Amino acid sequence: DETMRLWNTATGELLLVEPKEPIGFSPDGRLLAFADGSELGVMDVLHGGAAFTLYGHVTKGPRAISMNGTEGQLASGGTDGAILWNLAEGRKTAELDAGNVRDLYLLGNDELITCGDRGLLHW
Repeated sequence: DETMRLWNTATGELLLVEPKEPIGFSPDGRLLAFADGSELGVMDVLHGGAAFTLYGHVTKGPRAISMNGTEGQLASGGTDGAILWNLAEGRKTAELDAGNVRDLYLLGNDELITCGDRGLLHW
């Protein structure tokens, strides 16, 4: 229903309900990426609230993300391709003409794998 809900797994207490579509957590579980229309938001789970909002996708929100917490990088993919982000600066670093991206994986050594209507691509 494009609603994001977070629970305390130890107590079962519902902590947060937001009318946004959750996409995924950072590897360390500290950040949660979500879509809100064509916007990509990143929430600091520990402290609550949106850490920042990233603007770049022109179609309805991205459907896939991959974060590299140690490098401060995020990759997002949607029907309009893939975008690379610098989380420390909250800015877009590259747009990739990857077609309709259904999933992607950001490797730690500045490499990206995308999967979509153009097949499996290694960037």
